Formats: sequence, C-alpha cells, structure tokens
Amino acid sequence: MAGQFLFVYDLLLNSGALSHLCALSDVAFSSLGKVCNAHLPDYAFCWNRKAADSEYGVANIAGKRNARQHDVWGTVFSVGEDDFQKLGKNIITGSSCRMIEAAAISDSGSRLNVSTYIAEPCADVVWAFPTGSYFGALLEGGRAQGLPDDYLQYLERVTPVSDFVPFKGDSRKKTVIYSGTGVTGRTLKYWQNIFSEHDLGALDILDGSKYADTELTSYDLAILPGGDSREMCAGLGTGGVRALREYVAGGGKLLGVCAGAYAVSHQLPQYLAISPVVIVDYPHAHRGTGTPRVVFNEAGHSLFGVGVGERHPFFYYNGPVPLEKQLENCYDYQVLATYCDELRQPEGEPDTMVGWPAAWRNRYGRGEVFAVSPHIEQTAGKEHIMAHFINSILKRDLFG
Repeated sequence: MAGQFLFVYDLLLNSGALSHLCALSDVAFSSLGKVCNAHLPDYAFCWNRKAADSEYGVANIAGKRNARQHDVWGTVFSVGEDDFQKLGKNIITGSSCRMIEAAAISDSGSRLNVSTYIAEPCADVVWAFPTGSYFGALLEGGRAQGLPDDYLQYLERVTPVSDFVPFKGDSRKKTVIYSGTGVTGRTLKYWQNIFSEHDLGALDILDGSKYADTELTSYDLAILPGGDSREMCAGLGTGGVRALREYVAGGGKLLGVCAGAYAVSHQLPQYLAISPVVIVDYPHAHRGTGTPRVVFNEAGHSLFGVGVGERHPFFYYNGPVPLEKQLENCYDYQVLATYCDELRQPEGEPDTMVGWPAAWRNRYGRGEVFAVSPHIEQTAGKEHIMAHFINSILKRDLFG
C-alpha cells in the first residue's frame, strides 16, 4: 500500500467506528487529520456484499458501469505511514477487503490520489439490504463529516433497509432517572445527551432520597443507570426501593443498565427483586472492562433496531451475567441478546459469559422490567441503538 491519504466511505465515516478501528490497530485516533471530503469519479457506492457473520448488507464500492451512476463520496484522512499500515491491515482482515489506489476530487475541486478499500461482491448477490442500525450509523457519520446533502439523500432513496423504521420520539413522554449516591454526573450526562439528541421526551433527574415521596405514576419509564448497585439501593432507602417496586407492580416500566441491572435482580436482600434472576458466579461478578460483542435474537432485534444475528461490540464495565431463578410475581422472562465474548477474573468460573444473557426483560405484576448488562449508551457510534430501545419501551402498550 502506497500513499498516506485514506478515503473512507462506509461505517468508518462514523467517528465511533473509526475510533474503534484505531483502538484495534494501536493507532491514536487524534493522529488522524481530516484533509477534505471528496468523491471518486470512477467508483459508485453499492450494497453488493454481506457481512461475514450475517445475511445483512455492508457498504462497498464498484467500478462505475456508466456515467449515470452517482460518484461515491467520502472523507479523506491524512495518516502517518506506520499508522497507515496498521489501519490497512485491520481493514483488510476485518472486512475481507483489499486496498486500492484511486483518483479523487475534493469538495473544492482539487485532484488527489488516495488509498481506499474494496471487496469482491458476494456470489449471486445484486443487492444485500443493510440493517437500519448499520445504515443509520453510516448516515450519521456522513452528516457529521459534512458530506453533500444530495448524496446522503440519494443513499436514503436507494437503500431499503431490512428491519428498521426511523423513529421520532414523543415529546409528551416523561422518564425519571436515578441520581445520588452510587452514580456520577458523567454517567447522567450520557443519558441527557441521548434523550436530547433523539427527541425522547422529558428526562427528570431525581435524587434517590426523594423517590419514596414522589408520585412515580406520572412517569412513563424509570431508569436505574450504571454505577454502584448497593450504593444506589442505599441512596433509595427502603422507602424508595418499595416505591419503585410498587410503581412497576402497578403497571410502570423500569430499565436497569449495568449496576441498575444488578439492582433489579434478587441477588441481595437490599435489591428491588423485580426480575427473576440471580448473578452467575457472583463472588467474581466484577469481570473487568472491555468491549465484548453482543448478538441480538428474534425477541430483541426489533426493540433495539438491529438485525437478528447482528453482532455489536459494546463498552462493558463489570456488568451482570444473569441466571434465571423463579421469583414471586415475576413472569414472562425473555432473553433479548447474548454475549459472544468472555471476560472473567483469573479465578472466576469459565464459560459463564459466552452465550449468556446481555439483555433481558420480564413482567412484574402489571408492569415490565428491562435490563441491559453492557453500556450501550456509552459506546461511541452505538448510542442510537440505546435510543431506539428506549423509544421502543416508551411506545409499548402493556395492556394492548
């Protein structure tokens, strides 16, 4: 591979995906310098190949067959030679592509030579539909990079996604999220950003000490975020824990994420005990930090807006791995997604993560409980998946 100008046109337009590639390649994301946006006059964008681990389409380019085809647009980054080699190696191995050199025309009209990547089309595939999650992240990246509006509109016109209906949140909905002991302001900021950027309605931040005296039935959803589950329950106090339990039993919906997912279990007596699970290998439940992949099943894909069998790496920080165990007033337990990779302490029990739940739901009384083990909301480039999930929860009619 020659040259140090890298032209990206697919999911790598999204800064979250590009930073993830840099991390895999041991390249500092900050070392990449954006040169310009540009188009390749000899190549067109297409969906003629499938992901290696699913039936869904991923972006590709192909030589233009005629002048009527739209040039592919993308962003050009300046990359140091050593870093260029590292990135190129992971692009080739991770997506079965080969690197090519191509002529590009910048958005200011100047010409430059770039390196980019292309894959052989899948046999007997003319058009492989992408998932809405993938295509949404690609469009989000294209807009953030400032690609021409007419090009992005063209992609939207010619790309029928396989499983995704774009959503707009309902501004009339109200959600309450726990704050106080056990949760940091940085954690809450992630949630505030998701609600504001995706029009998910009002998000009230309520100190744990006030739950016992708050009319929770005025809320469409309650969230227990990441942090420390035991401190969170201590912050709620017995009155707050009882109030949340009664809120769900009476028909409310509650989402627990990471520490919040611990808190809905009945592993410890101070927990809410509104989900029929305990924690696998609890003495070694703190498995560490990483980005294990998660795969969504038939029950979970529509709730999260991703494809069945599609795998996503999410930020993980000691999240729970649950084991179903019957609990009074709990029913309709359902796994939504499972882990594809293992993290554990050296002394922890082996084979207690791969194939085990990463997200689940159940009914409690007249209400519904949702739990997510990894931090989707804190994973760069994946925040829209959590936004889609919250929107799905807010729209659910438990009695319809």
